[in-house]
Amino acid sequence: MTRIARALAVAAAIWGGANFATPSGLPDVVQRSLAPGRLGEARFPHTIAIDARPLSWDQLCMAVAHEWGHLVGRGHSSNPNSIMFWRFHRDPRCTRWRAFLRWSEWNSRLEPWKFSATS
Repeated sequence: MTRIARALAVAAAIWGGANFATPSGLPDVVQRSLAPGRLGEARFPHTIAIDARPLSWDQLCMAVAHEWGHLVGRGHSSNPNSIMFWRFHRDPRCTRWRAFLRWSEWNSRLEPWKFSATS
Protein backbone atom coordinates (compact mmCIF):
# COMPACT_ATOMS: atom_id res chain seq x y z
CA MET A 1 0.00 0.00 0.00
CA THR A 2 1.47 3.35 -0.98
CA ARG A 3 1.66 6.35 1.33
CA ILE A 4 -1.12 8.04 -0.64
CA ALA A 5 -3.31 4.93 -0.36
CA ARG A 6 -2.68 4.90 3.40
CA ALA A 7 -3.60 8.59 3.63
CA LEU A 8 -6.81 7.93 1.67
CA ALA A 9 -7.64 5.09 4.08
CA VAL A 10 -7.21 7.45 7.04
CA ALA A 11 -9.36 10.12 5.37
CA ALA A 12 -12.07 7.54 4.65
CA ALA A 13 -12.02 6.50 8.31
CA ILE A 14 -12.25 10.12 9.47
CA TRP A 15 -15.05 11.14 7.09
CA GLY A 16 -16.91 7.82 7.08
CA GLY A 17 -16.18 7.24 3.42
CA ALA A 18 -17.88 8.69 0.40
CA ASN A 19 -18.73 7.40 -3.05
CA PHE A 20 -16.86 9.58 -5.51
CA ALA A 21 -17.53 9.23 -9.22
CA THR A 22 -14.27 7.41 -9.88
CA PRO A 23 -13.60 3.73 -10.64
CA SER A 24 -12.39 3.12 -7.07
CA GLY A 25 -15.04 5.29 -5.40
CA LEU A 26 -12.19 7.29 -3.83
CA PRO A 27 -10.95 10.73 -4.81
CA ASP A 28 -8.20 10.90 -7.41
CA VAL A 29 -4.92 12.16 -5.96
CA VAL A 30 -2.43 14.02 -8.13
CA GLN A 31 0.89 15.60 -7.24
CA ARG A 32 1.45 19.15 -8.48
CA SER A 33 3.65 22.10 -7.63
CA LEU A 34 1.46 24.23 -5.40
CA ALA A 35 1.94 27.75 -4.07
CA PRO A 36 4.45 28.07 -1.22
CA GLY A 37 2.88 27.10 2.08
CA ARG A 38 0.14 25.01 0.48
CA LEU A 39 0.14 21.26 1.07
CA GLY A 40 -3.00 20.41 -0.89
CA GLU A 41 -5.99 21.65 -2.85
CA ALA A 42 -9.44 20.22 -3.45
CA ARG A 43 -10.34 20.22 -7.14
CA PHE A 44 -13.98 19.48 -7.68
CA PRO A 45 -15.65 17.17 -8.24
CA HIS A 46 -13.29 14.43 -6.99
CA THR A 47 -9.59 15.30 -7.16
CA ILE A 48 -7.12 16.11 -4.40
CA ALA A 49 -3.94 17.86 -5.51
CA ILE A 50 -0.98 17.30 -3.18
CA ASP A 51 2.18 19.40 -3.33
CA ALA A 52 4.94 17.65 -5.28
CA ARG A 53 7.66 18.47 -2.75
CA PRO A 54 8.49 15.71 -0.25
CA LEU A 55 5.94 15.71 2.57
CA SER A 56 6.19 14.05 5.96
CA TRP A 57 3.58 11.42 6.81
CA ASP A 58 1.74 13.92 9.03
CA GLN A 59 1.69 16.55 6.28
CA LEU A 60 0.48 14.08 3.63
CA CYS A 61 -2.17 12.52 5.86
CA MET A 62 -3.54 15.86 7.04
CA ALA A 63 -3.53 17.33 3.53
CA VAL A 64 -5.46 14.38 2.07
CA ALA A 65 -7.93 14.27 4.96
CA HIS A 66 -8.42 18.06 4.92
CA GLU A 67 -8.98 18.24 1.17
CA TRP A 68 -11.34 15.22 1.32
CA GLY A 69 -13.35 17.29 3.78
CA HIS A 70 -13.66 20.07 1.20
CA LEU A 71 -14.77 17.56 -1.45
CA VAL A 72 -17.62 16.43 0.81
CA GLY A 73 -18.69 20.02 1.47
CA ARG A 74 -16.85 21.06 4.62
CA GLY A 75 -15.41 24.54 4.97
CA HIS A 76 -12.52 25.74 7.09
CA SER A 77 -12.81 25.70 10.87
CA SER A 78 -11.53 28.25 13.37
CA ASN A 79 -10.91 25.39 15.84
CA PRO A 80 -7.16 24.63 15.78
CA ASN A 81 -7.89 20.99 16.75
CA SER A 82 -10.17 20.40 13.76
CA ILE A 83 -8.97 18.57 10.67
CA MET A 84 -10.57 21.47 8.75
CA PHE A 85 -8.45 24.14 10.49
CA TRP A 86 -6.97 26.33 7.77
CA ARG A 87 -3.35 25.75 8.82
CA PHE A 88 -1.36 22.51 9.12
CA HIS A 89 -1.25 20.83 12.51
CA ARG A 90 -0.60 17.27 13.61
CA ASP A 91 -3.67 15.18 14.18
CA PRO A 92 -3.15 12.12 16.41
CA ARG A 93 -5.52 10.09 14.20
CA CYS A 94 -2.91 10.09 11.42
CA THR A 95 -0.32 8.52 13.71
CA ARG A 96 -2.74 5.95 15.17
CA TRP A 97 -4.13 4.93 11.78
CA ARG A 98 -0.66 4.73 10.25
CA ALA A 99 0.40 2.26 12.92
CA PHE A 100 -2.76 0.20 12.39
CA LEU A 101 -2.39 0.17 8.59
CA ARG A 102 1.24 -0.89 8.81
CA TRP A 103 0.35 -3.67 11.26
CA SER A 104 -2.53 -4.91 9.09
CA GLU A 105 -0.33 -4.91 5.96
CA TRP A 106 2.40 -6.82 7.78
CA ASN A 107 -0.13 -9.21 9.30
CA SER A 108 -1.76 -9.94 5.92
CA ARG A 109 1.60 -11.12 4.54
CA LEU A 110 2.02 -13.82 7.17
CA GLU A 111 1.20 -17.39 6.33
CA PRO A 112 -1.54 -18.79 8.53
CA TRP A 113 -0.15 -21.09 11.17
CA LYS A 114 -0.51 -24.70 10.13
CA PHE A 115 -0.85 -27.37 12.70
CA SER A 116 -0.82 -31.03 11.94
CA ALA A 117 -1.77 -34.04 14.01
CA THR A 118 1.78 -35.35 13.68
CA SER A 119 3.62 -32.27 14.93
